[in-house]
Amino acid sequence: MKRFLSTSALPVCLLLSACGGDGTSTVENIPPPPVTPTPSPTPTPTANPLTPGAYPLTSAGTYDLMGATKWDGAVAPGTFSLTVPQVSVGQGFDYKLIAPQGFLPGALTSIDFGPSTFEGISGATRGSHFQKLPFSADENIYTSLAFDAGYSYVSMGEWEWHFVHTDGSSAVGGGDLLFVAGDRTPSAGIPISGTATYDAHTFALLSSNLTRGIPFTLTADFGQRTISTQIDQDYRYISTNADLLDDPAPAIHVSGSAAFSNTDTFDILLTGTASEHSYNVPTPPPLASVTGDMNGAFFGPNAEQVGGTFVLRRTTDQVPLYGDAFVGQQHH
Repeated sequence: MKRFLSTSALPVCLLLSACGGDGTSTVENIPPPPVTPTPSPTPTPTANPLTPGAYPLTSAGTYDLMGATKWDGAVAPGTFSLTVPQVSVGQGFDYKLIAPQGFLPGALTSIDFGPSTFEGISGATRGSHFQKLPFSADENIYTSLAFDAGYSYVSMGEWEWHFVHTDGSSAVGGGDLLFVAGDRTPSAGIPISGTATYDAHTFALLSSNLTRGIPFTLTADFGQRTISTQIDQDYRYISTNADLLDDPAPAIHVSGSAAFSNTDTFDILLTGTASEHSYNVPTPPPLASVTGDMNGAFFGPNAEQVGGTFVLRRTTDQVPLYGDAFVGQQHH
């Protein structure tokens, strides 16, 4: 998050006049005495709502990202990375995202959000950075990093870019990556017996109470080396803007299970139904049969947390309907 500094100085206005002894009033051309300047207060950094070191996105280091694009699905681990600079209390967080050739336009392979504009926090752990970069005589690149700091071992976010003409009109071209970053569980740290239920939530999709993040659960059976999940919510729409900005909570009813080996990753095949895309529609839209993949991993020294991404596609033509990142921690 970018640090904001502010200073202020109070204007000083002087009105000088004199009265003559003959009863007439005159204004003397006397220069005013020098004004002692009001000292500017010492700039104070805006209090940082995220505690340094409390989350992966506030801990210095370089993280390999697990991720997926909304349209193409999961990307190979290590394809993208995120660098977090060293920070201390009262400082902002600046991020650098590194991508393979072809994700960004031209020869670009990274975006440094250091000098970018930070947009406010929503809740205790969410925020976003924006950057505008010149690209050609007619186009600029607008890119954003939106994030949820998540938990102690795993954070999540979305990195997006698109072209905009220099006159502000939309242009063709863009890319999007949903991701999680954090401290992956080593093979020796994955339990060999027992079960664990993880309370999870997604990053961007609206829940049925119209807040960001659909709640759902995952259950791991460490003895059987399996993990299962279920996302189950109904469609909900309440008009607030009466325009295309009114984003509904989608209906999603999917589940699945998969085996995992001694590695920390899992890939769950999801099946079920989901609502077709709609805006400003009070009546729930038709449900479509969907399939998808939930790619994730365990995080923390002993699999205390999970994180990953998923994409749901319409079964009939494999058109992507929804995608999101998620994080979760063990339920106690």
